[in-house]
Amino acid sequence: MERVDPPGRTVTVRRARQGGPRAAFPERALPVSMTGRDRELARVIAALTGGGPGGTPFVEVTGDPGTGKSLLLAEACERLAARGTVVIRSDGARVTGAVLSALPARTGSGQRVLLVLDDLHRARPEALDALRRVRSAVLCAYRVRQTPPGLVRLLRELPGDRERVGVDLGPLDAADARRLTGLPVDGEDADWCARAGGGVPRHVIWVARSPRLPSAARRRAGDGFTDLLPLPAHPVVDAELDALEGVVGRVARAAAVVGDPFAAEPTAAVAGVDTATFLAAADDLVRRDLVRPDPEGCGLLRFRHPLVRARLYQRIPVADRLSAHRHAAALLAGTGTPAARARHLSRGAPATGFEAAAVLAEAAACDLGLHPARAVVWAGEALRRLPARAARDRGRTLVLLAEALGTDGRLREARAVLATVADDPARRVAVARLSARYARQLGRHTEAAEVLRRGATGTEGPGACDPSGEVALRWEAALGALAAGDTAAARRAATKPWRSSCPSAPDSRLRGAVLRAATAAFDHGPPTADHQLRRVAAEFDALPDPALVPLLDAVVLTAAARRAVGPAAEASRLADRAVGIARRTGQRGLLPEALLAKGAALLDLGALEAARACCEEAARLARDTGAVEHTGGALALLAEYERHTSGHGPGAAYQQARRALEARPASRLTVMARARLWSVSPAGRACGLVAIAGGEGLPGLDRCEHPRWMRALAEAEVRAGDTGAARVWARRAAGAADDLGSPVQTAHALAARAAVALARGDFPAAGAAARSAAEAFGRAGAALEEGAALLALARALAGEGRWALVPPVLARVRAIAAECGSRGLHGRAVAEQRRVMSLAGRVPEAVRTPVESSGGGRRDAPAGGGAPALTRRESQITGLVASGLPNSQVAARLGVNAKTVEAHLTRIYRKLGITRRSSLVSLLAAGTPGRAGH
Repeated sequence: MERVDPPGRTVTVRRARQGGPRAAFPERALPVSMTGRDRELARVIAALTGGGPGGTPFVEVTGDPGTGKSLLLAEACERLAARGTVVIRSDGARVTGAVLSALPARTGSGQRVLLVLDDLHRARPEALDALRRVRSAVLCAYRVRQTPPGLVRLLRELPGDRERVGVDLGPLDAADARRLTGLPVDGEDADWCARAGGGVPRHVIWVARSPRLPSAARRRAGDGFTDLLPLPAHPVVDAELDALEGVVGRVARAAAVVGDPFAAEPTAAVAGVDTATFLAAADDLVRRDLVRPDPEGCGLLRFRHPLVRARLYQRIPVADRLSAHRHAAALLAGTGTPAARARHLSRGAPATGFEAAAVLAEAAACDLGLHPARAVVWAGEALRRLPARAARDRGRTLVLLAEALGTDGRLREARAVLATVADDPARRVAVARLSARYARQLGRHTEAAEVLRRGATGTEGPGACDPSGEVALRWEAALGALAAGDTAAARRAATKPWRSSCPSAPDSRLRGAVLRAATAAFDHGPPTADHQLRRVAAEFDALPDPALVPLLDAVVLTAAARRAVGPAAEASRLADRAVGIARRTGQRGLLPEALLAKGAALLDLGALEAARACCEEAARLARDTGAVEHTGGALALLAEYERHTSGHGPGAAYQQARRALEARPASRLTVMARARLWSVSPAGRACGLVAIAGGEGLPGLDRCEHPRWMRALAEAEVRAGDTGAARVWARRAAGAADDLGSPVQTAHALAARAAVALARGDFPAAGAAARSAAEAFGRAGAALEEGAALLALARALAGEGRWALVPPVLARVRAIAAECGSRGLHGRAVAEQRRVMSLAGRVPEAVRTPVESSGGGRRDAPAGGGAPALTRRESQITGLVASGLPNSQVAARLGVNAKTVEAHLTRIYRKLGITRRSSLVSLLAAGTPGRAGH
């Protein structure tokens, strides 16, 4: 046994014989951090030093192997010894009953004695019996799954004067596990090591010390390849595996080859034992806590941790592994899934062989929709086993490999593979379809159209045997036309028949319905598209997620069309389902597009933080896959998010988006992204958006959103001081909204009318338009647009001099800003309240500038650029003048002469920094006093 002196130094008191499976605390001399265990350690210390009324503490630390029980005990020993406690510690396997019986509760000098026992589940029965009579405080650790009957009886029959405290060590959270790896915590390697280790500290550190971590693509292939990870020797795990001998060791090695989870019959066959022998050996492995029942039941077993199985697998001699894999593959020939057989064939089949290649290719085809990264592995293994003379089989496997690579988001690699079979006439249609898809995803729309044009001739040649080929090419052509901004071409494709008699293309009818609904939405708006989109969405809702995997691009297109015509909540729901399916099935090639659709819908709804998370993930994935257009689109949405949340000008995302979109040819996505960037820029001039959209007719932007952008153009002209041009755009917005019949676009047209009316000083008309726009935006769930419309309503009410109605409106704007997390909208609301209340002669304390609040400076001087304070009479005159009354009528209303009104106006002009009457009217409509230059 050992005693820990108060300074923390360990002194040998009595040491048992040096035999045994492991030395006591072999890792305690290492300065290992207690990362992520501060809460558990504090609970142990509090239980042992609190002196509560429950009696002498008996603290139990439990947890799976490797969770840090021994380290926590060692740290507690050092800290309690530093507080003056006499700590006696030992390993449960070496402690004796005689030593325990002699331990006092306190020393002769009155110091408390603490007995610390690690691995108490290894203690002998006589030691456990003696522990029941120990009077000192006890701190112990044991494995719950290996608790012997004697320990169970001890814990059940503890004396009544004992206070039993349990501390369970579970897996670390992701952040703590990443820190434990010693790798950069924000890197992918640390994240993977944390997940591969399952949050168990020992395993996280173990896998992080591997000399070669798997590539990102191999990580996506799944845990089935963990046993190929080169793991360094581990003394604790290796000691457990060294103890496996005879039949138990043979069964354990067979289970490591079969893989998790494993069943009795195939594992017994690979091990060469009968079922009864296997079950006996399995019981032994369960008692050792190397194997556990599978959580999903069905009589299956699995190893305690994948890394334990991987370590055992790597310790098997190579010849034995090959033989075991071949035996397992033969057993699964009639009953196993292609993926299960593929794993064994990839490890044990000969270097060449048609049969193994056929099974591996079949496994790749089965995994293509659900595990594309794993399909890449199987297709590559199949290709490796096909001889060069098997041209037909190699061509089919190469196309399969290219499709798996593209689905996994490795677009450039997929294109390189397709280039090797581009001249194969039997694969012309498949190669054209995939080449066009990957060119489109990479933003090469002209190339995609040319590939499809050449591939269309193949539907009459050797590749015409597949009736779905022509439909598949037409679908790719329609998607390419929409992506390139050619809605007319997509509409022509939508009008053709989409029913196919081919059993391999049962979804062609639904694709045609989606295409017709989407083109109607982008061109004509809700009256034409709403019913079609509802019907398509209902069909999607009726299908389970696995059935939607081949239709995922159609779901994303439906979500984008629904966002364009509203409501955004329905678009967000559809996109969210598409994102979930794409994540679960590894569809990284399509995931950025789905995330963009979801992020845009969330931004429309004012869910700013959720939109940010979507757009950041979309930008990261698009960079990884090389989809530059999607990178720019995601960054443009992030720039819009920054404008809402920061309240300042363009941020980092704006600059990054500009660089990403620089020199990119015009397409539907790039035009929309550039238009968003234009709207973010405070210096955006109307001519800039007109140039981006391809002319005054805005042909580059979706027709269903024309009123929204015409409103933006009207507001830009107002900022530039050209109210005549602003009126033209507002009228065009109203006409476009009438043609579309969209409530949201009608609200945008009303907001444009309100902006123009405010600029012209027609406050009643501005108030009516802004109120109607706010109500329409509110019904559509467009919270931020509703806040902007309410802000215009507040300005109109102030212009009419209806001061009492302004604060409730601005309070609603601030509530919307708080709900959405929009600092920009909140700042505009506060600035408007300051301006309005200044004009009314009463600036509330909450919106005063620092100088006004402290009472420093002159009352009529703007403080720090804030609103100047006017007297009550000056505010009355300002409101009347702003409503269009001449001086004589203002004087008559107030009961003073015209000279007095002129004198007041002179002081108002001086305070507001203006010189003309027209400037006062414009100032009331445009913003905070003193900001505009006149």
